[in-house]
Amino acid sequence: KRGKTMAENENNTVLEYSKARIYQRVFSFFIDLFLAVLLGMIINSLCGLVTSVVPKYQEVLQERIELQDQSGLFDENQKLWTLSLEGSDMTIQEKKELLSTRLDEFYHNDVFFEDDTFYQSYQKRKSEAVNEKGELLFQLISGSYVEKDFSDDVYYSFYQKEFENYASAALSHNVRFADLSNLIVRISVIEIVLSMSVGFALSFVIMPLILKRGRKTIGMYLFKISLVGGDALNVRGKTLLFRNVLLLLIGYWLTIFTFGIPWLVSLTMMTFSKTGQDFFDYMSGTYVVSTKDKDIYLDYAEYLARTEESKKASIENRDFEMTR
Repeated sequence: KRGKTMAENENNTVLEYSKARIYQRVFSFFIDLFLAVLLGMIINSLCGLVTSVVPKYQEVLQERIELQDQSGLFDENQKLWTLSLEGSDMTIQEKKELLSTRLDEFYHNDVFFEDDTFYQSYQKRKSEAVNEKGELLFQLISGSYVEKDFSDDVYYSFYQKEFENYASAALSHNVRFADLSNLIVRISVIEIVLSMSVGFALSFVIMPLILKRGRKTIGMYLFKISLVGGDALNVRGKTLLFRNVLLLLIGYWLTIFTFGIPWLVSLTMMTFSKTGQDFFDYMSGTYVVSTKDKDIYLDYAEYLARTEESKKASIENRDFEMTR
């Protein structure tokens, strides 16, 4: 029936529940997702603290810092000069001259470059640089391009762009620097993936194990909805595991990398399915139902026991009139 989830067990006993409303499922999901992300961020911060004190990781960081110092593109706090100068009290002329000097030294640095290819590319960009009126900013004197008489702001802007768009990227020409940077990035990505996955597990896996009856998450508990199997009884552990693996890989990670496509597909299925099943329910044979006025039976034996108790209570509470 539309709006109902019905299932029939091996003894042909029919249990019937109303399907959960879409708004209940959507809001409960976002509550659980928020908790998962929040927990993941906390765990990621803790992972970062642990990783930072690992000797091998400290060696990697220190070696990378030394290479950054040799490049001359960073200040004493390992901050790119263009960023460091934004809050500086130096004049525009002083900032411009500092960046110009650092760039010349960097492109001649044999730690990063074996020849003058990158320096010549830098000179070519100088030769093509123009102001708002289309006037060339540099002139060729003795084989090098030097500044003309335009404002310091114009040249400071040019050197800023050169720093951020070309020089900082050219650091990777040093193989060792590139390897160290990639290693640090990979470690960070691994930490994020693991942390967010653990956060997901706590919110979507551990909580349904704690709130066993109905396999509820925090969001489902707040909106009084539950998960049942195809037999209308409590979802078994293997089925729950399979559903949560799908939810993690497709509903969580794939949704992030595809900008929500799996979630939209799931929402569409949920909207137009008579039983309200989304993709994950359909694949695992489960249903999300409203349990505002009903409870979920852990197994068929519990159902029989409760039914028997209900009949017995009904008989004991009935008033009988004895007649001759």
